[in-house]
Amino acid sequence: MRRISSNSQSATRLFRNFEVRSNNRAQDLQNHVQVTEAEKGRSVAERDLYIAEVYDVARSGEMHKPCGRVFLTKGKSLIFYAYDLDQAPGLKNGSTFQAWGSLGPDREWALNLGVFFEDNVAKKRWIVRSDDAKTLQQIQAVFVTIEPQGGSNKPSGKPFLFAYLRDDPNHP
Repeated sequence: MRRISSNSQSATRLFRNFEVRSNNRAQDLQNHVQVTEAEKGRSVAERDLYIAEVYDVARSGEMHKPCGRVFLTKGKSLIFYAYDLDQAPGLKNGSTFQAWGSLGPDREWALNLGVFFEDNVAKKRWIVRSDDAKTLQQIQAVFVTIEPQGGSNKPSGKPFLFAYLRDDPNHP
C-alpha cells in the first residue's frame, strides 16, 4: 500500500509541476498575443503605411485559402498576418511556413524574413514580423513558402501569398 501511495504522491507532484508549466506557457502566449495586438494597433497609426490584402489565386482566377494581410511601415517594419495556412496545398506534417523578401523576379534572390508562428489558434492566424530596416528597403515583394521543419536558408517550396510592396503608402 505504501508503495502505491508514494507513486501516487510522485504522480501528483509531477502533474502539479506540469500544470504550473502549462499555465505559465499559456500566460506567456496570452501576453505575446496582447503585445501583438498592441503592435498591430501601433502599425495602423503609423505614417507611411502600406497595407496589402493577399490572396492565393489559381490560374483560373479563383481564390483559395490561405489569405493574408501585410502591414509595411516604410523603412521601419513589416508585419505579415496569414490566415488558414494549415489549408495550403502541399502541406506536410512538420512543415514550416516561411516569409521571404524578393529582390527581383528570380526567387533565388530572396531574403529570409522569418518563420511564421500561430498567434491565434481560434482565428487560424499566423504572423511573422521583421524590423530590419536595411532588408525592408531592399525588397520589392514578399511571399510565403512551405519549408522543412525549422525553415530554410533559401526558398525551396512553391511560392504563394505574393504581395508587391513598391507601391506608395495607402494609409496616412
